[in-house]
Amino acid sequence: MNLPRLVFIAALSALPLAGALLPSCSSTSEAICIPQGPCECVEPADCGEAPPCQAYACLGTCKLYPLPKGKPCAAGVCDGAGECVACVDDSDCAGGHCDDATCYRCDDGEKNGLEEGVDCGGPCKACLGTHCLLSTDCQSGICSDNTCCTAYCAAICTECGPDGMCRNIEQLQYDDNECYFIDGHACNGEGKCALANGMPCVEDADCASFNCQGNPPFCMAF
Repeated sequence: MNLPRLVFIAALSALPLAGALLPSCSSTSEAICIPQGPCECVEPADCGEAPPCQAYACLGTCKLYPLPKGKPCAAGVCDGAGECVACVDDSDCAGGHCDDATCYRCDDGEKNGLEEGVDCGGPCKACLGTHCLLSTDCQSGICSDNTCCTAYCAAICTECGPDGMCRNIEQLQYDDNECYFIDGHACNGEGKCALANGMPCVEDADCASFNCQGNPPFCMAF
């Protein structure tokens, strides 16, 4: 049995769309539907072609609604608000990351997106001089002294500095791997493990402070 047209329209107007009731529709003309105005329809096909990332619903008149977030479109994916964008999250960017609906890569030679340096930091691997646990954490592929570095700082009394370069440990400081205060040694600031203050010595060069004084002589502060 065919329902009268007004009953049919009223029934359609109560259908939920995207979790909410669309407003009731009233016929304005018998013209073919065009996007610029509320045109009468019987089914969505009467409404013509919808803009990218949108679709028509026929509720007496044509109503546009956005397609779901992440649905593929010509330029990338739908943002859920009716726009076609390059990305909505990192998974939409092969080998890169998404920021403000734009895909960026960690190997394009530029500082862009959420990067903290050129192709490093943020969603990319850590930049030189920043904290790391594993070499795989670092853009350089080297984690030394829990710092992303250009090389492994393996020499005694050396460490990776805040610029990501190996440097000598400061005078009278200690190398946790090889030069310990507990056994009476300290770094001399020139990449050598020497005697700490208070230790017996023979000459200035024996001491991390370069100051051997007294009788008997001991390493002393400057």
